[in-house]
Amino acid sequence: IPETLRKLNAGGDFTILFWGDSVTCGGTASSQAKAFPQSLTAWLRNKYPQANIKYVNAGTGGWNSNSKLPLFEEEVAVHKPDLMVIEFVNDMGMDRDTVFANYTKAISRVREWGCETIILTPHFMRPDWMPADSMRTQEVRAAVGYLKEFAAENNVGLADASRRWAHLWIEGIPYITYLFNTINHPEDRGHQLFVEELQKFLP
Repeated sequence: IPETLRKLNAGGDFTILFWGDSVTCGGTASSQAKAFPQSLTAWLRNKYPQANIKYVNAGTGGWNSNSKLPLFEEEVAVHKPDLMVIEFVNDMGMDRDTVFANYTKAISRVREWGCETIILTPHFMRPDWMPADSMRTQEVRAAVGYLKEFAAENNVGLADASRRWAHLWIEGIPYITYLFNTINHPEDRGHQLFVEELQKFLP
């Protein structure tokens, strides 16, 4: 995201927008300040005090990229963000064609005004919603592979948080302990994993 870094270092107005589902909304961090969108924004404001960083959360609980695309103009384009972060754990059941079509539409649109994008691969969910033996496995969800493939083919940033979730068992941490509701919402430590992966793009 070279243009993002240039703008942040130069100072001036800068808008970061988060497009996603309930996790992007903050579910279920202990506070909005601990949720990855606001936590990353606070870190950016501290790291780049010369920039006037505006934060926009365009997340909707229970939705996926299929349902969000029809609202893209009013939720995203109207803000003309400089950087868009995409997180949709609710896209995990999609086939390759749908993933590529949806992400192509969204990213092609924001590129019209020079906005850069980072795709954030999702966290793990309750074990019976994951592939077999997901408590002790690398990431094997098909849609995560589609996101990686799409990012590589389209020169889009990829923050691979799912890889960090897959590594937790090696660290002796059952990943389900990072899920506040033991189903699909990360608690504070899970949100922090997202922040750490996104920070790698902003040295």
